[in-house]
Amino acid sequence: MTVGTVRSSDAGGSRRSGGRRDVGSPQPQRSHPPDPTRPSPRSGRTGQTSSMGIPSDLETLVDRYATITLEELISADPGRAAEAVERAASLGWDLHRPRAVLLASIDPPVDPDVALQVLATVSAAARATLGDDAIVWTRATSVAALLVADDRSAAQRRLLADALREELDERVRNVTLSIGVGRSVEDPLLLSSSFVDAHRAVEVGRWAKGRHVTELYDELGLERLFASVPEQDLHDFVLHAIGPLLDHDRRHGTELVETLSMWLEARNMAEAARQMFVHYNTFKNRLERIEAILGPVLSDPSRLLECEVAIHVSRHYDGPWRTAPDEG
Repeated sequence: MTVGTVRSSDAGGSRRSGGRRDVGSPQPQRSHPPDPTRPSPRSGRTGQTSSMGIPSDLETLVDRYATITLEELISADPGRAAEAVERAASLGWDLHRPRAVLLASIDPPVDPDVALQVLATVSAAARATLGDDAIVWTRATSVAALLVADDRSAAQRRLLADALREELDERVRNVTLSIGVGRSVEDPLLLSSSFVDAHRAVEVGRWAKGRHVTELYDELGLERLFASVPEQDLHDFVLHAIGPLLDHDRRHGTELVETLSMWLEARNMAEAARQMFVHYNTFKNRLERIEAILGPVLSDPSRLLECEVAIHVSRHYDGPWRTAPDEG
């Protein structure tokens, strides 16, 4: 089923490069719904005028009523969400099955001249791929959907998200879109938490990978933690853990960070040396040089964990470690 458009504030994110915006909580629309005397859901999922002869102005009012109800379902206001759940039956929605929120959001910057047309295409793609029981509506810069998620594992939601991604890549060429999916909830009063999950999946995906991402909140892994850490704290952590090695490699053309990473992966000196195509004694000398720079890290599990996380961050995210060495 699909309903109309709500002009809510869809927050946009960007890949962290030089500066990262904090990932905040989205703010759904919270206006009071109108009170039509005979509310009824739209017939079918095509978005066309009802074949039952309902006047277009009443049809528009019902669509608006449905859209506001959906925004209140995902709002952080328990009172309004509870009222929306009570109204759902009159709109023909089954909220007794587990559901999850999906967001398909236009990657910023958003050109308002093309957004409306793009969102109409995205809405049609969502209706075509997410199943007959999905409830789809349009927001300011995104299309949202309440997916049926009977399977509490992420696999079912991943299949739906990937199907939508494939459809969007075929239909939309003039902008890029990112997709985020929240966790499945059994209680419709918890749909607000799934909405926050979906929003965060989009934001963290953009932060970590750039545009055109398809992320499930369940699968974000370490990025969920990294995105919540202030940028300067993350920089300080990396530079404290492996900064001297990064600086040594930049200045001398060595591979000490890669050597430490390979040892952390293999935890066996002979195997790590083979993986790097160097002699065992060469690898051993490099490890000794690493400890001369960082201190006795190889026998300290806590230091090794810090180094492993810091290496991951330095490889995947921008920061001062990518700065060229000073000349002179």
